[in-house]
Amino acid sequence: MYKLLLLFVMSGLLFAQEQQSETQATESSSKTQKQKILDIVDAHKDAVVSVQLVVKIPSMGNFERKLEIPGTVVNEQGLVIVSNSQADPMVAMRRRFQQGGPQNAKTEFTDIKIICNDNTEVPAQIAMQDEDLDIIFIKPKENKRKFAYISLDKTAKPQLLDDVVVIAKLDASTGRTPMIFHTRVMAIITKPSTYYVIFGISAGVPAFDENGKCFGLLLSRIGGGNAAMTNNSNIASAMAMLPMILPAEDILDVIADLEEEEE
Repeated sequence: MYKLLLLFVMSGLLFAQEQQSETQATESSSKTQKQKILDIVDAHKDAVVSVQLVVKIPSMGNFERKLEIPGTVVNEQGLVIVSNSQADPMVAMRRRFQQGGPQNAKTEFTDIKIICNDNTEVPAQIAMQDEDLDIIFIKPKENKRKFAYISLDKTAKPQLLDDVVVIAKLDASTGRTPMIFHTRVMAIITKPSTYYVIFGISAGVPAFDENGKCFGLLLSRIGGGNAAMTNNSNIASAMAMLPMILPAEDILDVIADLEEEEE
């Protein structure tokens, strides 16, 4: 009886030790993952900047509005990518109405500034605008400083449910504080081109895999077309902003085109 009781006690102690070891291993793994995310953010947060600009639409009674949106610096010279649909309020209307009317409303951008994380304001200008990819390239008017930047990595190709870390930025009212999103790949679109879908977050910001490689930028796509105008049930979806990550490979191709034009 004594031996049986001793065996029972020893078994209980061993089980408790195993449970404690598993708990410690889980906590250690969680801490490791958290630290990896913080390391990614610390390494790249200075390359996520704010872009301030004044938007004018002459055809709408000289409508004028001052905006501040996030952007990602992609080279040392200060080339910044922002979301075209965040900067241009007429994008959705032009996509919705394919013929006549609002698609002819031209948007003008003035007084553009890149606001760095040290609050330095750098006068800037538009280098290229690609509405199909939802990209505006903005560059400094004068090359007077070296910028912290993010290297786009076309070799990183996450799979469904892989971890994704996104570095966004709050607005001026909150001190332009970096904001972290830790999410997963929810869908991968392959036709007509590849996009990674994640939970909706501010556009114009970088997405990293669990190894800290920037595999693309989060941009917005807007549904549209004549079909949307013939079916009222499609109007809401046609106007919806769909959060998608444009792969680094596609962005690098556009950057190469831009550099070729500027040579």
